[in-house]
Amino acid sequence: MKKINKEFQRKIKFRKYLKCLDDVGPNKVLGDLPWWTIRVIAPTHAEQEKFFDVYMENGDVKTTASGPMFVVYDEGGLISALNSKQELLSRCGWPVEPLEFIKKLHSDFAENPELFRFIASLYNDKVNIGLSDNQILNRAKAQRCLCGKHNKD
Repeated sequence: MKKINKEFQRKIKFRKYLKCLDDVGPNKVLGDLPWWTIRVIAPTHAEQEKFFDVYMENGDVKTTASGPMFVVYDEGGLISALNSKQELLSRCGWPVEPLEFIKKLHSDFAENPELFRFIASLYNDKVNIGLSDNQILNRAKAQRCLCGKHNKD
């Protein structure tokens, strides 16, 4: 059996992670990847420059950093989606402006089931869109415990 180059193995292993960024467009307006994953995929400065060149702003597709995440988003699609849900976002205390929304997305958990499903739809995440209200509320409860935001009665 032919010995496979370690570099090639590393790139194949992380290809599935890159798909979450590559698919951003009209049907999926948000994609993100943790910085640590990028550092594993592209461990040297030169490789990181090549990585970011692939995702540099191109038409409606933009990039930003949000907390521990590198975010690729379809600006027009995100603006349209956020505007269509202004009432929901306002009711839940979430911003309508794209960069502020992305920032909150990576710092807060959407406890409202309708908001949670809306966010899942931005990622075209069919699994999370299909969760029941109870499943979402249980995740929210677990998230509050992990973040130390639970009440100590």
